[in-house]
This record gives sequence, C-alpha cells and structure tokens, in this order.
Amino acid sequence: MGQSSRVCDTLYFILKLVRIEIVKNLLFATAALALIAVPVVAGFSDPVIADHGVPDLATIFNGNYHQQIDPFGTIGRTAFDASGRVIGVQIGTYRPGSPNGMTIEMTYLEPDAEHPQGQAFDGAGNPAPLH
Repeated sequence: MGQSSRVCDTLYFILKLVRIEIVKNLLFATAALALIAVPVVAGFSDPVIADHGVPDLATIFNGNYHQQIDPFGTIGRTAFDASGRVIGVQIGTYRPGSPNGMTIEMTYLEPDAEHPQGQAFDGAGNPAPLH
C-alpha cells in the first residue's frame, strides 16, 4: 500500500506541474488575445497620473475595459481610451471576494511618449522591470 501511495503522490505532483504550465501558457495567450482582439469602445477618459508620476491603475482599468476568463480562473482585462486604442492589460486570478472579482498579478501599460517601452506593475501597483 505504501508503494501505491507514493505512485499516486508522484502522479498528483506531475499533474500539478502540467497544470501550472497550462495555466502559464493560457495566461500569455489571454494577454496576447487581449492585445490582438481589440473591440472598439468609447467614453474612457485619459489615465489619471498621481503626484509621484505613477498612473492611477484603478482609474484606467475600471473605465472602459474588456475582460476574459479562462476555465482555470485566469483573467485578462484590457483597458481602452476614448478612441478605442488599447491602454494596457491586467492579468490576474478569479477571486469572487476581491475588488472586481479578481486578484491582479501583473499590469502592463502600452508605450507612450514618456515610456517608449511601456510600463509594468506588480499586483500591488508597484513598478516592475520589463524583461
């Protein structure tokens, strides 16, 4: 019975690793889809910039946005400006009790005049390096 239990534990561990890889790939695919499939929406004001130069991410991503969720609970949210251009993308995990029903893991903003390579932020809204 001990051998069977170890085999089951090993198989369970392998399945968890495979699920992590699948979720990671779906995360990237969701972000890519959000950037490619851009629906035209209107009525979003310009992003608010806080006094210390960091964009107000809540204002950006609570205006006009399109959100997709996959079967594993990964959420991709794309924000748009008034002309329908993509402003940025947030990636997170579905959490019913969290604000907007998601826990944000990363936020990416499109390049602009001040940030020609764009910007990245962690789940807490702190600037993160672009790799």
